[in-house]
Amino acid sequence: MKKNNFLIAISVISLIVILLGSTFSYFAVSVRSNQDAAALTALGFDTSVEITALYNDKALIPMDDVDVMTGYHHNCVDDQQFGACQAYNIHVVNSGDTMNYNGFIKFNVTDIENLKYLILDEDENKYVDNTAITSGENQSLGNSFSLNAGESRDFILVIWLSNLNGPQDDVDGLGSFTASVTYEANGGSRITGTFSSH
Repeated sequence: MKKNNFLIAISVISLIVILLGSTFSYFAVSVRSNQDAAALTALGFDTSVEITALYNDKALIPMDDVDVMTGYHHNCVDDQQFGACQAYNIHVVNSGDTMNYNGFIKFNVTDIENLKYLILDEDENKYVDNTAITSGENQSLGNSFSLNAGESRDFILVIWLSNLNGPQDDVDGLGSFTASVTYEANGGSRITGTFSSH
């Protein structure tokens, strides 16, 4: 009987440790660009946006903001193979008339307080520097730009949990988010792609 009680106690403790370890800041983000990145044609506006996951298969752990580029250049994992960040390619294609584009991103965040993002251009220069994510508000994807017919532009969106140098699983550990990436052109026509955590 004592042996059975001991095994039951060990099993319960093991299960608790596994559950605690697996719930901290896990964002397995599914990208739904193929469903949501439909082009709209009106008055010369024929634009598409595609969002492709580059690195998003690891659970996020907090990272110092100054290390975000290092994390990105190491495929968004740290030396222990934990998830340092997530990265997505944003591909904007103009198949219509020459257009000027203004981009913004809108996050809807639940139970995450310290999520941040930045945007890199095609040469991996910072296009939008480290920015705290504010849920429910349109936030910048950088300066406006122009595309002629047949031209495209690529950007990289990097998302990470900002390190508070202390316990933060109570404010960041069980959250989720959805995000929409929108590019608006002259005349107000716009195109949107979305992705979400689960």
